[in-house]
Amino acid sequence: MPKTKKTLEPQQERSRESERKLLKAAAEVLGQHGVAGATIPRIARHAGLTPGAVYRRFRDKDELLETAILGILERQDERTKVGLAPKAAAQIPLPVFADQIIGSMVISYRANAALLNAMRQFVQG
Repeated sequence: MPKTKKTLEPQQERSRESERKLLKAAAEVLGQHGVAGATIPRIARHAGLTPGAVYRRFRDKDELLETAILGILERQDERTKVGLAPKAAAQIPLPVFADQIIGSMVISYRANAALLNAMRQFVQG
C-alpha cells in the first residue's frame, strides 16, 4: 500500500499491531459514524489505544482515513482478482461464474454500504 505518512514504518511487531488496530478501527468508525463522526479520540478508543498513538503514526485524521480506505480498496481488488482469475473461471460454467461474482458483489455491498457511503463522502470532501 502506498504510504503518505511522514512517519517511518513500524519496526516492532507491537507497533505494527497498533497500526493494524488503528486502521481497522478507522474503517469501522467511519462506517458507523461517517466522516464527521470519525474523530481521532473515537477511533483511538475503538482501537483500545490513546489519541497520542494515532498521532505517532499519522499526521491527522485525513491521513489515517486515507490509509484505511486505500487498504480496504486494495484488499477488495485482490479478492476480485482472485475471483476473476482465468483458471478459476474456466472450471465452472459461465452462468454459474456470473452468479457467483454478482452475488459476491451484492453481499459485499450490503455488508459495507455505510462504509462505502462514508468513503465516498471522504473522497468528495
